[in-house]
Amino acid sequence: IIASITLMPGKKQLLATFVDYTEKKEYEREVLQKNLDLEEAYSKLAQNEEELRINYKKLADIEKELIESEQKYRSIVEDQTYLIIRFKSDNTIIFVNNAFCNFFNLKREDILHSSFEIPALHDYLHGMKGCMESLRQGEPVCSVEHRVTVSEGKEKWIHQRIHGFFNEDGSLREIQSVLSDVTNRKNAELALEKARKKLALLNSITFMDIRNNIFTLAGYLQVQDELFDDESFRDLTKKEYHIIQKISQSLDFAKDYQDMGINPASWQNVRQAYLFAISHLDLTHLERKEDLEGLSIFADPLLEKVFYNLALNIV
Repeated sequence: IIASITLMPGKKQLLATFVDYTEKKEYEREVLQKNLDLEEAYSKLAQNEEELRINYKKLADIEKELIESEQKYRSIVEDQTYLIIRFKSDNTIIFVNNAFCNFFNLKREDILHSSFEIPALHDYLHGMKGCMESLRQGEPVCSVEHRVTVSEGKEKWIHQRIHGFFNEDGSLREIQSVLSDVTNRKNAELALEKARKKLALLNSITFMDIRNNIFTLAGYLQVQDELFDDESFRDLTKKEYHIIQKISQSLDFAKDYQDMGINPASWQNVRQAYLFAISHLDLTHLERKEDLEGLSIFADPLLEKVFYNLALNIV
């Protein structure tokens, strides 16, 4: 309350008045508290503003670093001789480098945001489909080599290394493919394969001619042996027969190796190859033990011949 006491003039009396000040005092206290709260809020706001300013400066520095990093990354990617393409799971292309555009003779703006509907990319997409379908979260990388047709109907060979990027739920998000032009290497391999086949054909014809000549020579020797009754002459004929037999054996040995490298190496069951090899020999007087179950080796098709020669030496 507010109390006011006044001495009444000419009287020995006091006049006291009392005003209820509660509501006003509470209002003043409330206003004072609000002022304090505002000052505190302003102080916090100023502090937050300073933090925001510092954070904004940091963010600006980070953004600048990201831009510089992106420029460096793009510069590295664009300067690569490898062909690089990145696209979403729905086949929407989101990035290609200059090497990719130049290889397929396409403009970047015509490729980006398309979905491989460009005719020049049909062979490329078809060639990697099987590899893409094999991508899993545990096996996100695969490789494939195939032929593509580029501008003016030229055929080229490319090698692709495909990398899948997956979401947390295991669904495929994006795919990146790094390609290299292996046309020269592939052409060299094909030319080498043709040369090998031609050499094999030449060897086959040569072996056949030599065998025919040996057979003819053996026939003449037999006729000659029947015409002459001289014992010393017959001994000479036997020696000639023996030489012919040696030549024939050498041909048999060489024939096994004329196809070496023509047929590729493969995984072979060792026990099966060994049994096929010894089936040509008489091993009834020898004991043998085979502990080869489940054993396979990656070897040339001549593996059986190797086992045969080893067993022949033992016999």
